Amino acid sequence: MLRNAIIPILLVLQAVMLPTPAKANDYLQCVPFARELSGVQIYGDAHSWWDKAAGVYQRGAIPAEGAVLSLASHGAMRLGHVAVVHKIIDKRNILISHANWSPINGRRGQIERRVAAKDVSQNND
Repeated sequence: MLRNAIIPILLVLQAVMLPTPAKANDYLQCVPFARELSGVQIYGDAHSWWDKAAGVYQRGAIPAEGAVLSLASHGAMRLGHVAVVHKIIDKRNILISHANWSPINGRRGQIERRVAAKDVSQNND
């Protein structure tokens, strides 16, 4: 399926300027954080965002500033993950803001802003 061959991106033009929706010490899941940061009004687990966006939001495979990066379920990441694209560095590197990805100081649910994400696929897809 083509969806699994690319990293889906939900393009959201209104979210280019990333507001600060929560305090640094707040605990958040990725979905409410991405929803608040991007303005995308999709509800449900992260893995469902791509399909729920059909016909409502523009979808594509090329990252754009302010877009929502939607990762499908995979292995231990059974609920998928969503993040907001902050900046395009080059064709393989972007900066994202997201929540509940990395345990920081042994604690989950933290917010990470403007962190590097790299496409390591052989075909840059």
